[in-house]
Amino acid sequence: MIYKQIIWDFNGTIYDDVGIGIESVNTLLAKRGLKTIDSLEEYKRIFRFPVKEYYKDLGFDLEKEGYENIAHEWMAEYLKNEEHAGLFEGIEALLLDIKLKGIRQYLISTTEIKMLLNQLKRLNIHEMFDEIIGTGDIYAHSKLQAAISWSEGRCLKDTLLIGDTYHDYETAEALGVSFAAVLYGHGAESSFHPSTLFFKNVDEIRMFLNI
Repeated sequence: MIYKQIIWDFNGTIYDDVGIGIESVNTLLAKRGLKTIDSLEEYKRIFRFPVKEYYKDLGFDLEKEGYENIAHEWMAEYLKNEEHAGLFEGIEALLLDIKLKGIRQYLISTTEIKMLLNQLKRLNIHEMFDEIIGTGDIYAHSKLQAAISWSEGRCLKDTLLIGDTYHDYETAEALGVSFAAVLYGHGAESSFHPSTLFFKNVDEIRMFLNI
């Protein structure tokens, strides 16, 4: 199928921040004497949206500390570690080639919009997207409402959403568009239905899109 529009997730799909995400949360866990995440496989098995539930699974006492306080503490660690994060190999060239083909590209993320725009500008890929949709805060509850509001009045026929978590699948379902999951990001393969279209790397996305 030839897609006329592509909706991208950012974190774990375009932006390789998996390692710094684990490093950041492990810093918070260690400070509290809680068990840290020992492997990528363990992280991918536990991570989910809303992130608040993921924190509960890790053992944070949200009633005592407050989710917002923990979220701000995690964000401070994440921003300190960001210099170690970058784009997945091959993604920048793919985004450019898709753009040159005249296929419209949108970015929809749970990241707070100002932070998201700063990240995209730092990575020098903000001009690859026709529109960029983020959220109004740092708490990573959901991007469903932002996606639905953005989609109102739009024709999303022949559109593919590419993401790395089950929340991306939920977003695709809400928008009524096709979905494909990358396996190199934050989410575990087991969180998706076995019939899901999977990409193991960026080259597989390129081959599928025939770019």
